[in-house]
Amino acid sequence: MIVICLLWFGSSSGSDVVATSHEEDMLESQREELNQWKSDPNDPTTLDKQPIEVEPITVAVDKLMESAGMVVFSKSYCPYSKAAKQLLFEQYKITPEPKVIELDIHARGSEVQKELKARTGRSTVPNIIVSGTSIGGADELGELAESGRLEQRIKSLNSKLRIEKMKEPS
Repeated sequence: MIVICLLWFGSSSGSDVVATSHEEDMLESQREELNQWKSDPNDPTTLDKQPIEVEPITVAVDKLMESAGMVVFSKSYCPYSKAAKQLLFEQYKITPEPKVIELDIHARGSEVQKELKARTGRSTVPNIIVSGTSIGGADELGELAESGRLEQRIKSLNSKLRIEKMKEPS
């Protein structure tokens, strides 16, 4: 997709200046620049620099989703994310422990969130993923817990995850 942006600046002399940019070309240029070797043997300040490889966001999200049986995509300031994490970590014992990805802190958080929307249809956080399948956000998680179906839902998606409700203090 190529986006063309035209800017018009009028002048008193009657001549117009038109600037055209192609977003895709600029992005590709930036990617190439990032992947170029940054070291100049004649400049001692650049000898330690290495080429930077930027993996496609689809690969990055695959790796995040595969990093644990359950992944909670969250934002540290979001009250819904906080409620979901509180429910998962304070009311249940899940082994192995779910991985939390704070999208507002993650270097590619906005890209990850866009990719999650493309994959799961959810554009909001939290987005709780079990073995590549979204089980929803805070509301859906709460409904599953309230109805007693959370353990069954998680186990049906990943039999290697152990989940048990913690006993409430007496």
